[in-house]
Amino acid sequence: ADPLDFLTSESVARRDDREWVERWLALDGAAGEAMERALVDLAWPSEPRIAQIVGDVVPSGSTLYLASSRPIRDIDAFARPKPEVHVLSNRGVNGIDGTIASATGAALSGTPTTLLIGDIAVLHDATSIAEAVSLDAPLRIVVVNNDGGGIFEFLPQASSEILGRATFERHWGTPHGLSIAPIAEALGMEVRGVDSAEDLVGVVGRLPDRPELVEIATDRRRIVDDHPTVREAVATAIGALLNR
Repeated sequence: ADPLDFLTSESVARRDDREWVERWLALDGAAGEAMERALVDLAWPSEPRIAQIVGDVVPSGSTLYLASSRPIRDIDAFARPKPEVHVLSNRGVNGIDGTIASATGAALSGTPTTLLIGDIAVLHDATSIAEAVSLDAPLRIVVVNNDGGGIFEFLPQASSEILGRATFERHWGTPHGLSIAPIAEALGMEVRGVDSAEDLVGVVGRLPDRPELVEIATDRRRIVDDHPTVREAVATAIGALLNR
C-alpha cells in the first residue's frame, strides 16, 4: 500500500477523522524531533540554529521583530510556533529599509522587543541605533553577520563557473568586512558577547530592559549545506514513520 494513501480524499472518506488527525500529528512530531536533533548537531554558529534558539527562548509576552531576507525565512522554517509572543515584520521600499527604526517603535509601544536582523539590514539603518539609545527603548538587536547577502547564496549564480565567484561577490554577495558591534558601541548601545548556543539562550531568554546588541558572525557559504542537512533528517524521519 502507498504510505501516503491516508492523504487522499478517498482514504479520508473511509477513515475515522480521529485516526487521520492522529496520523498527521505523529508525522508532525517526528519531523519536529528530527529537525531539533539536526539543528543541535550543526556546527556552531549556524544560522538555522540561531533562528531556532531565538524563536524558542524569546520571552512570553514580548515582541519578536523579524527583518527581511534570511531572518524571517529562518524563523518560519526552523522555529516552533509560540502564540504568547507577538511577531512583527515590515518590508520597506527595498526590503530592508528602516528595520531598526520600526523595531524601536515597537519596543516603545511598551512591549520589550527582540529584533533578529542581518548585517546588511543593520548597515542600511545604523543611525537608528542612536535613536533607540536616546529613547532608552527596551530593544535587543540580534545581528547575524555573514558579511553580505546570505540569501543570495541560494541563487545559481553563487556556484556558476561561467560567472565566477569574484563576480558573484561583487554584485550579489556584497561583502563589507565590517563588525556591527563597534558601530553600535560608538552610537552608545551596550553590546553583549555570545560565544556559544548556550550563551545565546541566556541572553535572549530574558526580557530586554534597555537597548542592547548581540552580534554573531557566521559563514554565509555554509547556509546552502546546513539547510539540506536539516531537510534530509526530517525526510528520513517522516519516511521511516510512513513505511512502518
